[in-house]
Amino acid sequence: MRYGLPPDDALVARAVKFLKDGNENLASSLLLDCGVELGAYDTARGNLDYVRLGVAVTLKCNRTIYDVLMAGGSTMLAAIEYAFNAVIPQAYELEIGVLWDAEGAEAVSNQGTLAQTITRIWNNLKFRSRSEQAIAEALERAGVLFFPNCAARVGPSSHRRNREPDFLVCQDGKWGVLEVDGEPSHPAERAAFEHAQDRLFKQHGLLVVEHYDANACRANPDEVVQEFLTVLRQR
Repeated sequence: MRYGLPPDDALVARAVKFLKDGNENLASSLLLDCGVELGAYDTARGNLDYVRLGVAVTLKCNRTIYDVLMAGGSTMLAAIEYAFNAVIPQAYELEIGVLWDAEGAEAVSNQGTLAQTITRIWNNLKFRSRSEQAIAEALERAGVLFFPNCAARVGPSSHRRNREPDFLVCQDGKWGVLEVDGEPSHPAERAAFEHAQDRLFKQHGLLVVEHYDANACRANPDEVVQEFLTVLRQR
């Protein structure tokens, strides 16, 4: 039974935002680095006329995160549990557990590592905003290869650095970068930095670097993506 429950990705994203709003950045980072499985259940307890609704949250993580969450006196797991309690409907009780993921959780992710305002998760990918997620969903519908918020090493050999384009997109062997402007990660005062980053990508042969307003990305993501792909095809 999932009465009143939003989708799993939305629940996790809300829990992450709750933690960030409380400046609990370590707890939010730990949650983002976990695989999260959610299951809803209902159980009759003593009286068949009384059914208790519940949500079971399982955090699947590598050994390092497991030790942090399960350490005696650690406040991290309590903070994450508090966040989930804040975002699930009051009709549900919460059960939370931690599981060492021997198969998948040891992998190191370089997706969404430079962004300090990750608030949304879609298909286990991290996004800073609804506008970014809308563009990801539109790129998905377009059927093209894309890498969202993935850290890259750029620059001349004498001065290498990490940079994270919003979307690195490949269509028919042609590569380009799509940036979502107007979000907290792209304020107007960062314009000079953004232009310098664009030049770095172009120095490596990524000649298509297009910027789109966040409001347009959120309101008309398919139009934005089709315009971007048209520009990319013409290169």
